[in-house]
Amino acid sequence: MNIVFNPKENPEQPLYKRILEYLIDAIETGRLPHGAVLPSSRDLADSFSVSRDTIVKCYRELQRLSYVGTNATKGTYVIARTVKSANLGGAIQPGFFDQKRLSTYGQSLARVCESELYTVDFADVAAFNYGAVPKSALPMKRWREIMQQQCVPETLRNLQYEPDILGRVELRQALTGYLDRNKGLRCTVGEVAVFSISLAATNLVCRLLLEPGDTVAIEEPGYAGPKKLAAAQGLKLYPVKVDSEGLMVEALKQSKQRIKLVYVTPNHHEPLGVTMSLSRRKELVAWAQSEGAWIIEDDYDGNFHYAGLQPTSLRGLDGGENVIYLSTFWQILYPLTSISYCVIPEKLAPLFAAAKVQTEGLSEAIVQLTLAQIIDEGYLERHCRKIQKTFNARRIALTQFLKRGLGKDIIILDHCAGNHLIAYLSKWTEQEILAAAVTSTLPLISTRSYYLQSASQGEFAINFACLHEDQIKAVVSSFVGRLKDL
Repeated sequence: MNIVFNPKENPEQPLYKRILEYLIDAIETGRLPHGAVLPSSRDLADSFSVSRDTIVKCYRELQRLSYVGTNATKGTYVIARTVKSANLGGAIQPGFFDQKRLSTYGQSLARVCESELYTVDFADVAAFNYGAVPKSALPMKRWREIMQQQCVPETLRNLQYEPDILGRVELRQALTGYLDRNKGLRCTVGEVAVFSISLAATNLVCRLLLEPGDTVAIEEPGYAGPKKLAAAQGLKLYPVKVDSEGLMVEALKQSKQRIKLVYVTPNHHEPLGVTMSLSRRKELVAWAQSEGAWIIEDDYDGNFHYAGLQPTSLRGLDGGENVIYLSTFWQILYPLTSISYCVIPEKLAPLFAAAKVQTEGLSEAIVQLTLAQIIDEGYLERHCRKIQKTFNARRIALTQFLKRGLGKDIIILDHCAGNHLIAYLSKWTEQEILAAAVTSTLPLISTRSYYLQSASQGEFAINFACLHEDQIKAVVSSFVGRLKDL
């Protein structure tokens, strides 16, 4: 097979990304058809005049993204893929459709799709394991056992249509106990709503509470999902800086615009890792109460804390009047499930149910019942405590080896939560650092895409959870060596 690659194209991108994008394009356009066997990593590396490590990394990402498979007989081969109906991984060309035929929402979404705000670098996200725990940290054995128990004739006969659109009562009841034990958050079954993904809940909240033109405060830097969602709904974004205590509430008070909703990640800021202080939490809740504003408290990455007790939730401080608590099992259970849930003011529950039946509908009953049981029996909490110890050991080891290898050339933020750390490297260019990380298989990405305004230079996130203890020393040694050779 003749694979022709021009290394001089797009020289501003790291070589690894250029090769990966070239191979993906070849597969999607049919130049590498279903069943085609790719050259060995060594042969392709020789053909492209690159290191074998670079090709191995490319093949690994292609397999992760389900473009190729491997077996002992064929080696690496192209998997059959359905034709994509839309390029959701990047910005589309302006004027792709007559926007006069779209609704106001459709036109807003089209503008977002045409902008850089919608662009996602899947190579970077894949390298970071999409923010989820590694597959080795999933409770797959127990999950399979419980699901098999649920999939018996007796259970299936009793699974009639569930009229409660907010979710199976078994799961919602389990979640009330889970939140009380783990977050100190007390709520009733009637205040819990189950969704398939967290952005579906955020979308519903914004549609129910906001009008196009209303202003939403978001953390700067911050998670891109709510930014895209807000822009698509015609909402104005008001970025608020984050300091060592979390979102700077003083900036909210100084805003000349009326802010109707604040989206915040207080337990583990995405991506900087800051945990909002108790005094800042109280200040934010007091501001929302005085202004009649809503708060979405997203606890997406709040499952792992390596020092001290988890702080009091904003919902607990507020009493359920202005705060909508949002969390997900994506990070700790995907791909077993991506179920998410929110705790809403009870007075909004009827509206949530009425709106949800028109948008998302019901999550799978068997998955909900499986999740309910694994929570009720306490297994999930024991499992999380166990892998938290493992992740903490990896966090400490990675920090130590990076500091030992790079000394004053690296600064690592000392935040003790989540599954990634933030490092600052200013001696080398971003392209040099990313290239060294790729060839060393260090799960590192730039935080540039998290910023709505000017990005912080030399700022990178490193996923320590994805690195096995036996790998860390060698991976860091390779990364450091490649940087020092520059």
